Amino acid sequence: MAVGKVLLVSSRNLYTANGEWRLVSSRASTLSKAFGIETDALALIRSHHVKNGPRAPQLPGFNCEYVYCNSWGNLPESMRRLLGEVKRRLRTTQYRGVILSGDLVYPLLPWLPVERTLIDLHGVPEEWVEYPNPRLGPAWFRKALFHAAIRLHQWAVPRTAGVLTVTNELAELSVERYGARSTYVVPCVGSHLVVEDPPVIRQRWRQRLGIGNSELAFVYSGGLSPWQLFDETIACYRVWRQHLGSACRLVLFTPDPERSLARVVDSGVPSDEVVSMSLLPEEVVPALHACDVGFVLREDNWTNRVAFPNKFAEYCAAGLLIVTSPGLRAAADVVVTKGIGVLVDPREIEPAALSQYPELREKISTRASNWSGYYDACRSLVNERYSMEKALRPVVDFFLDG
Repeated sequence: MAVGKVLLVSSRNLYTANGEWRLVSSRASTLSKAFGIETDALALIRSHHVKNGPRAPQLPGFNCEYVYCNSWGNLPESMRRLLGEVKRRLRTTQYRGVILSGDLVYPLLPWLPVERTLIDLHGVPEEWVEYPNPRLGPAWFRKALFHAAIRLHQWAVPRTAGVLTVTNELAELSVERYGARSTYVVPCVGSHLVVEDPPVIRQRWRQRLGIGNSELAFVYSGGLSPWQLFDETIACYRVWRQHLGSACRLVLFTPDPERSLARVVDSGVPSDEVVSMSLLPEEVVPALHACDVGFVLREDNWTNRVAFPNKFAEYCAAGLLIVTSPGLRAAADVVVTKGIGVLVDPREIEPAALSQYPELREKISTRASNWSGYYDACRSLVNERYSMEKALRPVVDFFLDG
């Protein structure tokens, strides 16, 4: 039975089932299932988001409606309509609190119950200059937007009750840079990480993917955007496949399997060594169980230092050895302290991969000798660090207090 509602007001792309939608929807689903708190979402959606469809599914406890913005020139009118709907909702519904998610909705703060409002931070404004979006114009304009975003955060964050972040690093930064009054760390994970009967799932998916019992399966799960370092991932794989005595397979779970396969083959990897396919969101974690080593490489910059890729938790939940980068500080810390993978610096990928090969080979051997024990240790880690329900408990206490 529902014990209340929260209102989420967002300028993020919640129209398609992307990474931002998965984080927000997983959080909303857990609030509903575990705590009886439903989420009403109002999202400002731009036309290119609709073109990139299809529309994300509606989930129980997550009621998402959209205010459409066809162009930047149409933004003031779209914001007026969004504000009108927010004010109407606040008049007619008794919300436990409000979550603002995305820079464009911060100006709505004067009309909100600020002591019951949290700001949802997924990253830092540095992303606008470190990974420039061509739609934002030339470099000087993006830099101006970056400085404006910093000032906007410094104005908005202290005027709310606190911030939601995805890592401790981002929480600390929000206090130091923006003056956050309180922080709530909720990683990019969800209940979809759990599967029934893992050994059966692993064998079933290895058969479906055509992976032999003695083959070592490396997996890359993601897109082809430059920041995802697809080419560096393939270069790393090429180094290791030359040294491993056992047969290797490279598995690609990607939205564009044909283009991904072509790029791998162009790099010199035989096509019969590669499995490239797209999956439904609910298939990803079960399919990952078929694999042995997962790649999630990133550059060392501000964007990645405070980030927590959803993919990392998925790899961990599937019992993989994880290859990540020092720049992903939250992920790198887990890999080192828990011994569940290796760190590879992507700036000089081939020498770095070669230097880490002995450690990787040792970990592959240890995991292969006791797969179930390694898997159970990874599941314990997921339950300890990446439980959405556990992470949301302080947030629920905030919403229900008063």
